Amino acid sequence: MGKLIALLVFSIFWAWGLQIGVSIPPEKYIVEAIGGNRVEVKILMPPGVTPATFNPSIQQLLQFRDINLYFTIGLPFENKALPKLQEINPKMKIVDMGHYVKREVRNGVVDPHIWLSPALLMVESEKVLEELIKIDPKGRDYYIANFHNLILFLLRLEKQGFKVTHKAFITFHPSYGYFAENFGLKQIAIESQQGAGSLALLNKIIEEGKKNQVRVVFIAPEFPRKFAQLVAQRLGARIVVVSPLANPFDTISTLINNLK
Repeated sequence: MGKLIALLVFSIFWAWGLQIGVSIPPEKYIVEAIGGNRVEVKILMPPGVTPATFNPSIQQLLQFRDINLYFTIGLPFENKALPKLQEINPKMKIVDMGHYVKREVRNGVVDPHIWLSPALLMVESEKVLEELIKIDPKGRDYYIANFHNLILFLLRLEKQGFKVTHKAFITFHPSYGYFAENFGLKQIAIESQQGAGSLALLNKIIEEGKKNQVRVVFIAPEFPRKFAQLVAQRLGARIVVVSPLANPFDTISTLINNLK
């Protein structure tokens, strides 16, 4: 009987709790860090899918028909998905999580990876806090307390980042530009250079890696490893598998720990 009552209470809570939508998994962790048990977060893009190829189905979009607030992050697939989401749920408020962030253009493309820098995460978290308080003023003190704890955590993480000894790294996809800028590091991205997979590119990357004393090559689980393995072998560097689409706090910690 006790379990049944607990289940009913839990169900009632979620029926009244804030329903928040986000585009990708990293945003979920940011919203939950501040919203805690007063929010339920749904992700549009499921794990294991890349933003470049993602095209949400009607079934996926329909899951957002009861969402109160949706946070965008600046990914191309959002341009097509958002008008459809607004048709399904006209009352849903849509907010850019990176509203206060200046996004950089790299190789002619706006870099959306603003969730991979502690400094930018603090700015994004402020926007999340602001919006949660607007739609749930009763949770103000709770949200502010969680926000302060998150900022303290990010400041500690940033302090660790400034102590890294390896000042350059190689990555297949150029996901870590904001991370590199945060700590004065150099990102050498394989994918963003011409002649991907060629011997000429291999030699160029190796030459640049030697020049910058690279000791680690970061690669996401969904990208091919063969070329990265060749680069790592020639440089005597380690390959570290890390996903830019995972928990951003864990991802940043992994990057920092492997650059110490």
